[in-house]
Amino acid sequence: MARANGFIAQDTLVLGSVSGNKVAFPRILVGCAHETFGRFPSDSSGIIGLGQGSISLISQISSSVRGKFSYCFRQFPSNVNSILHFGENAVVSGDGAVSTTLVTNKDPKKKGNTVVDSAGTTFSMLPKDFYDKVESEVAANIELERSHDPFNYNLGLCCKSESYEMFPAPMITLHFNGHKADVILSPNNCFFRMSQSVVCFAFHSIPSGRVLIGNTQQVNVLVGYDLHNREIR
Repeated sequence: MARANGFIAQDTLVLGSVSGNKVAFPRILVGCAHETFGRFPSDSSGIIGLGQGSISLISQISSSVRGKFSYCFRQFPSNVNSILHFGENAVVSGDGAVSTTLVTNKDPKKKGNTVVDSAGTTFSMLPKDFYDKVESEVAANIELERSHDPFNYNLGLCCKSESYEMFPAPMITLHFNGHKADVILSPNNCFFRMSQSVVCFAFHSIPSGRVLIGNTQQVNVLVGYDLHNREIR
C-alpha cells in the first residue's frame, strides 16, 4: 500500500480542451507531498483522485463537467499517451458500448460487489475462494512452463514466455449487471509482463471482500463515468 505525507494547498487548475482553448478551474484543493511511502514511479508527476470523496478532483469540478469523465489506458510501456476526458466529450457510445449501474456507499438499497479502480491499483483483486477457481481454470488452459513472480508482488500464476504478442492465453469475460453488459478481456488485459521472460496472471487473491478491477484489466478499453446519472459504461 502506498501513502504520502504533505500539505493541502489551493490553486487554479488549468486543463486543455478539444477546442484548443485552456479551461481554468479556480480554488481547487490539491495535496503537496514531501514524503512518500510505497510504490510511486520516480517519473510520475502525481495522482489524480477520481473517486466519490468530497475533495477528489472530479467532485470539485463535477458541476462544470456535469459529472462526466472517461479514460483509456495505453499498454505499458508505450509511446502513446493515455486519454482522460471531462464533460460532454467523455460520453462513451456506439457499437460495443455496454453499461451498468454505478452504486455508491450512500445508497443502501442498491447492491454492488465490484469496485472499478481508475488508476491506483495495477492488478485486480478477487476473494480467495473465487480466485482459486479462476486461476485453476486459466492454468489448465495454458501450455507454458510455470515460473515465479520475480518481484514478489504475490501473484500466484506466472509463466515463462519470451513472445508477448503470441502469448496463448484464454479470454476472460467480466459479467456486469445490465443489458448484455459483458466486457471481454484480451490476454494483454489478463497477463502482465514482469520481465523479458516472465508473464504473470494480473489478478491478486485476497482473503475476503469485494472484487476490485485494476487498471491492467482496463488497458485499451474506453471507460466512461456519469456520476449524476449513476452509470458506468
